[in-house]
Amino acid sequence: MYLLFHVTTLVSFPFVHSDEVWLATLTRDMIAARSPAATESFFRLTPRWPHAAKTLYHLLQAPFVAVSFSPGSVRLLSVALAMATLYFFRRTLDHLFASQERGRAAALAWTSALALDVQFVYAAHMARQEIAVMAVTAAAIAWVVRDRERWNVRRTATLGSALGVSVAVHPNAALVAVAMAPLLAATQARRVGWRGALRHGAAYAAAAAGGVGLVALASFAMDGAFLEHYAAFGDAVGVGDHPARRWARFLRFWRKLYVGAAGTYYLPPVRVQLVALAVTPAAAVVIAAASRRRRGPGSAQTLVGVLGLVLCLVAGLFALGKFSPPSVSLLWPPAYLLAALCVDRVVSQNGRRGARGLSGGIGGRCGDARDIGALRGANRGAPLIPASLIPVATGAVLAVLTLTGTVTALATMPEGLRLRDRAYRAYETSLREALPPGSRVLANLNAGFTLDDRDLYVYRDLDRLPPGGSIERYLDAEEITYVALPSELDRIYRERPLWNDVYGNLYPYYTDLLHLLERRGRVAVTFETSYAMRLLPYLPQGPHSVTVYRLDPGPIE
Repeated sequence: MYLLFHVTTLVSFPFVHSDEVWLATLTRDMIAARSPAATESFFRLTPRWPHAAKTLYHLLQAPFVAVSFSPGSVRLLSVALAMATLYFFRRTLDHLFASQERGRAAALAWTSALALDVQFVYAAHMARQEIAVMAVTAAAIAWVVRDRERWNVRRTATLGSALGVSVAVHPNAALVAVAMAPLLAATQARRVGWRGALRHGAAYAAAAAGGVGLVALASFAMDGAFLEHYAAFGDAVGVGDHPARRWARFLRFWRKLYVGAAGTYYLPPVRVQLVALAVTPAAAVVIAAASRRRRGPGSAQTLVGVLGLVLCLVAGLFALGKFSPPSVSLLWPPAYLLAALCVDRVVSQNGRRGARGLSGGIGGRCGDARDIGALRGANRGAPLIPASLIPVATGAVLAVLTLTGTVTALATMPEGLRLRDRAYRAYETSLREALPPGSRVLANLNAGFTLDDRDLYVYRDLDRLPPGGSIERYLDAEEITYVALPSELDRIYRERPLWNDVYGNLYPYYTDLLHLLERRGRVAVTFETSYAMRLLPYLPQGPHSVTVYRLDPGPIE
């Protein structure tokens, strides 16, 4: 049923984003060139330099693109990776809750809560790399937790090298490599001692650096000036911002996620989840401090390790400085795991001797020992949470998370199914009917799934027209015979520079393009579609339309 749910909503939710077309087109170009050093064919003016930081993801996507160059096909990879994430997440919880009477049921409940969360479903349907990084994270956590008693330096080095190489999926995997260090330290430090911890730490750091180094060497083999070019790209997306400016952008990033202030990315309604993400680490600190010392899968050390993992991921997002809304999905599996461990610790403290250990643990660290001893004696046998309320409290936490994620998912996804003009298939059909096969077309990047290789020219590329360059001469030189003009361009031009990051600055060429279409353009078709408006704040103000023009031959110069 869960897979059927994914398949039936795969293309409709969320809407197909141009990033998905971008990645799929690059994969197709790599297949055509038989080289991972290929660059995007739709960029003719914008300089592009190859690197290996996404190569592994494109290799994973290649079989799906080879079978069918369509949104449904490339999104199937994301669904498969989502299922792998849930598999490793469930295995982790099965091991952590193995000693509990209803541990398997609790593991299934938490896995279901994650599986039905609207943010997770969103990541599972987007043909982007975040879901692949989530799968890598879940697999790494499962391995560290399940093999903690058999762990050795060889395993540490293997984990470090694997996470280092995983930057070939997406550079954000480097954040995971750093963030896994606290979990590894928390689960092993007491077992191996401080000398062993130093050996493990050195092996992990060296292996992770070696893995990243291999990807860097592959990038240098593709582009001798890799560091220079990659640094220039990072500066363009804010990675090199001053810390004060970055902090302001970081706070604005979380605020936009909370209020749903979208740009071109769909933002799922996750207010409750974001509040839980903010509260759970604080609760984990209190619970870990109050927990009785014991070893084992569900120990306080594991809780501290997962807490460190979550906090390092958040800090890593800030340090990276590229605040893309889909990147927040990386926090979801570790955050759900942290919430599950918090509930487990509270339940386990109450399940044996009530909350005496819990209250005593807090007081023993915060007050006078004699007063706390008297307090323990006075409250002996009076748990902080009555045993009869433990199932209710646990069920309430699970219910809030599960119902919030499920209700928001069910309330949001049918919107894409009801509004048929938002369906990408209708958009594809309208374009294909207007464009003869083999036509060279200037269009939005999200039209890429409808066109053959090297037939697509994108507005984003026109930002690199040389100063004083003529849009007409460019179109004629490239033998572009059709122009698909989305209605969003008019608003972007009128409100410049507010939306300049979408297509670049339209000012140098947009009015010339309109004059050209008046003189030499013949309207082939005009059709309404939500894909004519990528700016989500204006999407409800439709209808929006795409007008396809055929260009008559120009004068011979």
